[in-house]
Amino acid sequence: LAPVAGSIVDRYNRRWLMILADTARALLTLGVFIALQFSNLQMWMIFSVAALSSVFSAFQEPAYQAAITMIVPKKDLARASGLGSLGSAIQSLITPVLAGFLFIAIGLHGIILIDFITFFFAISALFLVKIPQPTKKVEQNAPIGSEARKPTIWSDAVFGWKYLRAKSGLFNLLWFYALVNFFLSFSMVLLGPMMLSTHSAREYGFVETAIGLGVLVGSLALSSWGGPKSRKVPWVIGFIAIAAVGLALAGFSPLLAPTLGGMFIMLAAIPLASGISQSLFQTKVAPEVQGRVFAIRGMIASSVTPFA
Repeated sequence: LAPVAGSIVDRYNRRWLMILADTARALLTLGVFIALQFSNLQMWMIFSVAALSSVFSAFQEPAYQAAITMIVPKKDLARASGLGSLGSAIQSLITPVLAGFLFIAIGLHGIILIDFITFFFAISALFLVKIPQPTKKVEQNAPIGSEARKPTIWSDAVFGWKYLRAKSGLFNLLWFYALVNFFLSFSMVLLGPMMLSTHSAREYGFVETAIGLGVLVGSLALSSWGGPKSRKVPWVIGFIAIAAVGLALAGFSPLLAPTLGGMFIMLAAIPLASGISQSLFQTKVAPEVQGRVFAIRGMIASSVTPFA
């Protein structure tokens, strides 16, 4: 759905699209809560909720990324990306511990209810913040004095692909990241089985904590540094190389220490590379077409994960 979602993001108010997507996901969570209350939660419901949640995310993600461009100065885009990763890092560190306590105290019903309530924080923030819409520019190749033909959603979807093809640097970086995502997904899927084949679940928990700490350190570094001001691509490739060294170290030995150190190094480097790359796309892609371009970018980057 990403190409269609990108077209809609560029056509309509991005803030309202995020509000509607969040509201829809909140209703899905409420549906799970009701099914639990009546002891009627089936596996097909869980699959359906996961699939529908992804549908709404297809609209929310490009709208969010394009909205950031409109409210953050260009020089601070990498810093903003670092702050976004920082939120995810704190979540990955605190959530597992908190979930354990809450599961004993209030059960799965209570946890799902808390999940539902947290959507209102996100929606309230969107109501409070002002996100300007980009100025729509006239097609440069449209004949003077003629009425420009309104593009269809399908032509808009294809536009994102054509836009990236026309910018060879961004197009090459896109496929570089797709390859990185493939190997990263390949490895992260194997981490659990590898650890649990020789270690306890408690030691695997230490590795997950190291991952969260790595993301936290990398995100803090990027949000305070702000990223390079020029020649960003070599920095991206350099941080990915550091992440690759960390990954090789994690798989080098079945001992706990190399795995802890390797995963920490890898996950500290990933937010730095990702944030700098994100700021590059936000700077080089025109704001009025970012919904379509970012949707295609996200689709290609994430489509390799099922293969992995």
